[in-house]
Amino acid sequence: YGVPVDLECPPGTLVNTLLSEKNAPAADVVVGLDEITAPQAEADGLLVPYTPPSLRDVNGTLAAELSPDHAVTPYEWGYLAFDYNVTFLASTQGAIRNATFEQFAANTSWSSNLMIEDPTADITGEEFLLWEIAYATYVAHVDWRSWWQAVLPHLRVAPDWSSAFADFSTPPNNPGVVVSYSLDPAYAAYYGGTPSFNSTVAWHNGSAYGWKTIYGVGIVAGTRHLTSAQEFVNWFLSGGVQA
Repeated sequence: YGVPVDLECPPGTLVNTLLSEKNAPAADVVVGLDEITAPQAEADGLLVPYTPPSLRDVNGTLAAELSPDHAVTPYEWGYLAFDYNVTFLASTQGAIRNATFEQFAANTSWSSNLMIEDPTADITGEEFLLWEIAYATYVAHVDWRSWWQAVLPHLRVAPDWSSAFADFSTPPNNPGVVVSYSLDPAYAAYYGGTPSFNSTVAWHNGSAYGWKTIYGVGIVAGTRHLTSAQEFVNWFLSGGVQA
């Protein structure tokens, strides 16, 4: 399109950045709002609704769950998961394949091998916090805080997902488990051959419980380049980008 693009990765959350710039927005497009932050941004009037033509190719349920009025367009989705390496798989005699939240709380060897992302600074960490809260509240029917009280003295906390996954992938002192995404093994196999790790969601009484993540792109209210912003969203859903 002949449009130069300046990419900025602000500290903190995207919503806080958009709020701080609400009266004089620096951005035209925001990429990475999720099922938690998209409703917040909409409620604060930070976005311009837009329905790209190729939204017809996106699962309608995803679009409705993320943003019913199309203020945020979904471009990626999946499930949070516990990625575990072959060493930890062997040390648990395969039990990690059907991991439960309770096992991490009950076993120091499990919790000391778990790396999470800081939920106050990283979107993956925030989603993981809410996954645990939802699991404790609606599945296990216990106080969600008890799990954190048990594991916090032992687990490792990374500032963000990139740091966490890099540590998980770097021996010899890497953790055996990292909070990441269920698609990771397939991604690793596609780009690097046979992966040295696998992935699981949380299990309870024979059923699997995951946290669905949906990431979206939105147009910032107050943009001075509305047409270009709409074209960017169109491009983001195009076959080349999605492939």
